[in-house]
Amino acid sequence: MHASWRSRRDSKSPRRRTRSSPPGQYPAIVACDYADGWVNGKGSTTVSTYCNGYLKEAWSKGSLPSVSVHAPNPGGGSMNVPLADFSDLTNPATPAGKAWHSTLDKVAAGLYDGAGFYPGSSYVDVVGLDCYISDPMAAQG
Repeated sequence: MHASWRSRRDSKSPRRRTRSSPPGQYPAIVACDYADGWVNGKGSTTVSTYCNGYLKEAWSKGSLPSVSVHAPNPGGGSMNVPLADFSDLTNPATPAGKAWHSTLDKVAAGLYDGAGFYPGSSYVDVVGLDCYISDPMAAQG
C-alpha cells in the first residue's frame, strides 16, 4: 500500500500531516513528534500532544502509532546551547531542572492519554537517543 504525506498548517495544529492513500487503506505505521516549534526553524520550544487524536484514530483502523519527543532545551535557547551543569536536570530546584521536569510531565500526560493504543507488554518498545557530538563513540549513558 502506498500513502503519501504532506505538511499542512491550520489553526488547530500547525504541523498536521494529511494522508493521501487509496480509500479504506491506512499506513502500517503513523508517527508524530511531541516537539513544537520546528515549523519556525528555531527548534523545539514546547511540548505538544496535538497529534494524539490522530494516532488514536489510526490505531482504531489498524495502524501502529509511534511517538517521538525532541524536547526543548531545558536550559533555554536553541538546541545548540549547552547546559552549564548537566546535573541540574535532576534537581527540580534549578531553572533547568524545573523546565525538564515540566517537559517530562507533559510527555507523560500525552502518553497516558494515548495509552489506548499501547499494544501491550508482549511487544517490544524501541527507545532511541539522538546524540550530536563530534565523536559518537565517546557517548556514554
